Amino acid sequence: MNDDDILAASRDMFLVEAREMVVQLEQALLELNDADADPEVLNSAFRAAHTIKGSAGLFGFDRVVAFTHQVEFLLDKMRSGNHPADATTISLLLDSRDQIGALLDELAGEPDAALAAQSAALISRIQALLGLPSAPAGASAAPAQKAPAASATQVPQDLGNHAPATPEWVVWVRFGPQTFVDGFDPVQFIRYLSTLGEVVDVLVDSSRIPPLAELDAETCHLELTLRLRTTSPKSAIEGAFEFIADSCELRIAPRPYALEQMKAVLAELDVDGSGTRLGEALVQIGALTRHELERALAIQSEGGNTQPLGEILTEQKLAAAPLVKAAVEKQAQQRDKKSEESRFIRVQADKLDGLISLIGELVIAVSSARSIADRRQDAAMLEAAERLETLIEGARDRSLKLRMVPVGETFARFKRIVHDVAKSLDKEADLVITGGETELDKSMVELIVDPLTHLVRNSMDHGLEPPG
Repeated sequence: MNDDDILAASRDMFLVEAREMVVQLEQALLELNDADADPEVLNSAFRAAHTIKGSAGLFGFDRVVAFTHQVEFLLDKMRSGNHPADATTISLLLDSRDQIGALLDELAGEPDAALAAQSAALISRIQALLGLPSAPAGASAAPAQKAPAASATQVPQDLGNHAPATPEWVVWVRFGPQTFVDGFDPVQFIRYLSTLGEVVDVLVDSSRIPPLAELDAETCHLELTLRLRTTSPKSAIEGAFEFIADSCELRIAPRPYALEQMKAVLAELDVDGSGTRLGEALVQIGALTRHELERALAIQSEGGNTQPLGEILTEQKLAAAPLVKAAVEKQAQQRDKKSEESRFIRVQADKLDGLISLIGELVIAVSSARSIADRRQDAAMLEAAERLETLIEGARDRSLKLRMVPVGETFARFKRIVHDVAKSLDKEADLVITGGETELDKSMVELIVDPLTHLVRNSMDHGLEPPG
């Protein structure tokens, strides 16, 4: 298999998984209509949109990425409580779900200008719903027009009137006693920070300064806390104190605005189960510097320390506790997700049919062997044939079950039909599925879908009266 074959197979797999994510997105959105919907339902919808966007980006499917990013952004605003999951929003997201499906179908053919215009119209509706400026026409047509993902130094435009124009950091520094003797002036470091951004205020702690009679002019007792407003990353702020790093104590923490910004970036990262990767993720979002990570790992390796890296980062105040907690939770989610994914494997239907046919031939063959054993009255051969027959029947039963699927997964699509038809007919209806765990052969399920769809639509049209 050459590289082109591998790429084609990977693309096909992406389309299969992306369409599954579209189904997951739709099911989650329909569940959000329930007043007592589990908050995890919204997280499920967000993860589905994020997975589609991330996977499409790997293959350069820019129109899918650009549009799905807008859907993901709206879902993230809903997750953070900044936008309600009302009927208007759910309806818009369902329309967006259909658009994602259409964009995926478009990948098999030529770009459709009408579809691009529809994407732009939906993006405008999303941004209008959030009170943001409308996207330019054709916003989903090219990568240059994509809405950028948040980063540790980018500022979202919709944080409200109370958000500062740029992120803010709190810098606490305690200069060492030998600072003056070593030829350094603390004021120069503060002046250098002002070149990175705006020093909003400075608070000096005079508690360490001894009485005047005991004061040594060559000993530095300066300890201060300042608020720095800058778009520079944490590593740049740390770099300002590089020359006296060994003779001062330094802590740099993001203020709430920067914290929320970093959490948004963290939500998009793939954090695996190892502690080192946890630290790398915090470095990547700007919450931790490379030097701080190395320091924490050194502490962890001292004397066989088994303390988790997250605890060390928090205790040493190297990273903000809310960010460490968010990273640890993301790490746990990734572990659970990978564990769940490892329980399943995709098999092409023709391969499965071939296996079932082969087992059918084995059943015939073992029956023939048993008949021969009966005629010969060979007890040993008869016992072996019976044992083989039992094993083959078990293999046959299990292989047939591989084609069985829960009907609930198929029937779930009727929720969307009920939602849309009820809206168009101005009727109130809710579909409740019981016994969804019942299993049928996949081919049988596919055969009954269309007749059941007809029944559901007819029941909506003729079996329900409008309210009032």
